[in-house]
Amino acid sequence: MRITAEVAAAALFTFFFLYLFLCLPTPMDAQSNVNNVTSFRLPNGLRVILAPVNDIEATCVMLYHLTGVRDDPPGIRGGSYLYQNLMLGATQNLDGYDRIYFIKQYGGISNRIVNYDYSIFYQVIQESEVDNALWLESERIRSLQLTNRNITIQKVNVYIRNYRLLNSNVDFRAMDWIKGTLFEATPYEIPIYGKLEEIRNFDNQSIIKLYNNFRNLSRIIMVIAGKFDLEELKKSINKHFATLSSPPASPRRRYITPNTNVKHKYTYKNMLIDNLSEPFILYGIRGPAKGSLDYIYFDLIRYYLADERISELNEILNRNYGLDVTITHKHTDYFDDNALIIKISAKQRANLEKARVLINRKLEALNKGKPHSLSNSTFKAAKSLMEIDFLKNMTDLQKRSVFLAENYHLNGKLNAEEEYLKRIRKINIYDIYRIAQKYLVKDNLVNLFVYEKPKPK
Repeated sequence: MRITAEVAAAALFTFFFLYLFLCLPTPMDAQSNVNNVTSFRLPNGLRVILAPVNDIEATCVMLYHLTGVRDDPPGIRGGSYLYQNLMLGATQNLDGYDRIYFIKQYGGISNRIVNYDYSIFYQVIQESEVDNALWLESERIRSLQLTNRNITIQKVNVYIRNYRLLNSNVDFRAMDWIKGTLFEATPYEIPIYGKLEEIRNFDNQSIIKLYNNFRNLSRIIMVIAGKFDLEELKKSINKHFATLSSPPASPRRRYITPNTNVKHKYTYKNMLIDNLSEPFILYGIRGPAKGSLDYIYFDLIRYYLADERISELNEILNRNYGLDVTITHKHTDYFDDNALIIKISAKQRANLEKARVLINRKLEALNKGKPHSLSNSTFKAAKSLMEIDFLKNMTDLQKRSVFLAENYHLNGKLNAEEEYLKRIRKINIYDIYRIAQKYLVKDNLVNLFVYEKPKPK
């Protein structure tokens, strides 16, 4: 690849910024907080991770539930997704949405995410309100009030929202198709909200039963990151959580990776749309599981190919060939399977067809490890960006909390930050060629071509 002055300058800036970032004190390294992470387990099974960061005036209280949509029974697949909002309902001592109102009243942030593999509920608040935050979290585990009316409202809301998106948003429909195809015969095949035709018929009593999965303390990792008094915090945790008991939960649904010797046939589809504003192509590339050693190498390929700050595809398609295409991407974040999905859009379909040929050529060159298919300078710049983003994420209390819980669950390690940084720094160009040979193959690819439907003459 020809290195332009702009790319060289970007790489130089990246290295300079990384040097400053690593040399200046940050919330993570100024107090050696990477090595201060501790954990303990309550007799009822609740695991607790404490990650002090003493030079900021905020604390994140997060409950990381090892419960997600993949644990739903077949008849109500997607039922756990409703708990994003059901968990905000009334409890024995709180009215609906009181939890959010309380947090906002003190200038804090409250949010929740229900994923395939896990669910998180967190609050970022001032240190003085940690005890109240813990009480609020214990309330929704202890005494959430689930009613038929609230469940029906949430089912209707999810159905209407996704029905409208599927019928009016081409990107949403295209992404649904490509994910379903990439993850066929895995827990990630069905959309996270469930099958549209089944949502309104979910059995309410079965939805209520899912609450036991969220209440089971052996499936919860509590992470508290930020500023706190250690002894006072432990007293507060015991006060609000030690007396909780766990109801029986349904067994966790495990996924066994298919035999890697079985090749998946290259899949593609044409989608013709009336009055399409801009045609586009989706490239879906099946990737490694989150717990796999290959995951970090595949992530660097994502940076190299599609990250807007250094995208090799942008260099080839726009700077070298002047095709005037727009490149965006998404990367799934699942425990047992993943995919990189790259979207290429253009005003002119002819430019899109040229882009497709050039992308295929680039993927093939990487897969075969052809000379100069990955330049050393571009590789170093991509690796530096990856490291910078990781360090930046570790200064965000919520992102750091998720990282700590996830690595503790997948690898049983508390101080995973140092190890992750070391793994990034040890990546070499031959690792990338090895991963490209494994994953950038045609049988691992799904294409969706979205074009405007020809108008009748």
